[in-house]
Amino acid sequence: MVIRDAKLAECASCERKFDLNFPSRMQKYQELHDLEQIHMWPCGFLEREFSERSMEAELYDTPWDEAGRGAWFCSDACADGYMNSGSFDYILCEGCTRLVCEQNPANGWHVQFREHADLGYICLRCYEKETLESGQPRSDFGGSKIRGGMFFSSGNREPRENGFEEVPEFTDYFVNGAESARRYNRQALELIDAGHKVLTGYERLAIGGLEGYITMMSKQEG
Repeated sequence: MVIRDAKLAECASCERKFDLNFPSRMQKYQELHDLEQIHMWPCGFLEREFSERSMEAELYDTPWDEAGRGAWFCSDACADGYMNSGSFDYILCEGCTRLVCEQNPANGWHVQFREHADLGYICLRCYEKETLESGQPRSDFGGSKIRGGMFFSSGNREPRENGFEEVPEFTDYFVNGAESARRYNRQALELIDAGHKVLTGYERLAIGGLEGYITMMSKQEG
């Protein structure tokens, strides 16, 4: 039997097919049943438990996607299994409130979120906007680790267009351990204390970010 007003969708997690129009169609028949007092024995409508409308999520595979992709799920369990699998989780950005994939699906390891001291766990699009306006928080440059920073376009085009300049001794700077990171951070803190905004541009990093080349860029406040 073909149901003319059916609107089929497939669960993005379990691939089970379901009809998006089922609840509204059954509600229409329920109202007709009540109006015309149609009774059969046993009366299916009197004991019918209507299914809740299946849920849809708007997912962004990268922070740079202009529009998300719709994904339907037949249950909360399927939605949770798909969006919180442990590999490519979709995280709610605390800046733009979009559901963005935490790791880039195209390369499998590039983390697309940063922890920001003031804004929380935010996607790279929100992080880029904030750092280009205000630089990185001072707390990013404490200790013996490189915190924050991101890959910009070739030649660090976005920071340059926003008035940032490369710091000569820390351009294409190789970080391979605690001492090189401390030296980098000390310079960043000196610039911040002198009234500069500072950010880190990634150049080339090993998978996992344990070592690689980065560039410090600064801009005078005001």
